[in-house]
Amino acid sequence: MYSRHLLSRVLIGSLALTLPLLAQETKAKAPTAEQQALMQAWRKAATPGPNHQLLGSLTGEWTFATKMWMEPGAPPENSTGTAVYTPLMDGRYIQGEYVPTAKNGQVKRIYERFGFTCIRESGDGGMLFQYE
Repeated sequence: MYSRHLLSRVLIGSLALTLPLLAQETKAKAPTAEQQALMQAWRKAATPGPNHQLLGSLTGEWTFATKMWMEPGAPPENSTGTAVYTPLMDGRYIQGEYVPTAKNGQVKRIYERFGFTCIRESGDGGMLFQYE
């Protein structure tokens, strides 16, 4: 009996000592100069620019026609359909939904995403983009 009371008192005492420590908020450290530079570079790379506007010009509804040759010398298989491109993430990407005609009913809907991120600029105005 004595050991149960002792154990419960030890547990209550431990909780009483640790709860105030858990309740204290830890202060966030200020970012270092290197971390600030990395965050600034990330913000700059993530900001939509003129090339994203060019990408945005592809949004809307389009019709398409394709030709596929199943083997050399054979006549092509022709198909048509519609594609609807919509912007995503403030114009950073576009998503295309392709809907084929009934002739190509075995092909369901195909989704594609086009986008790019500027990862480096050169001093002469050139830019390197990563295609995503």
